[in-house]
Amino acid sequence: MASRPLGQPGVRLSWVRGPSAAGCPGATTIGADTVRRLGHNPFAQRPVHFIEAVVTREVESYRVTILMRDGEGKLLGSRVLNSGASDCRPLATAAALTIAILIDPDALARTSADAPAQTVVTPPPPPPG
Repeated sequence: MASRPLGQPGVRLSWVRGPSAAGCPGATTIGADTVRRLGHNPFAQRPVHFIEAVVTREVESYRVTILMRDGEGKLLGSRVLNSGASDCRPLATAAALTIAILIDPDALARTSADAPAQTVVTPPPPPPG
């Protein structure tokens, strides 16, 4: 796992599933997916920022409200995501991506730029005849 980028603060994640969303992935799963996307673990550092996410099940959809605050409670960013899928997993995946972007908006660009280029091998055309 890559080390924490310079200047990136620690984060505490609170992932709350409402009673109607008890079947959604838990905080451990969301945290692990976020760490994988970032390439480092912001949750292992002393928290300076706090992310609160509450996932609920509406009649025909899931909803997650994500708030990011500083240590004094000032709102730094928020997102609301909805999914009409019958399963909560697509919403949980989108939530982990959103949380990663809130923590480090440049992480995904860095990861893509640092990834080794993949060589595509094209087979030669068949011989004539």
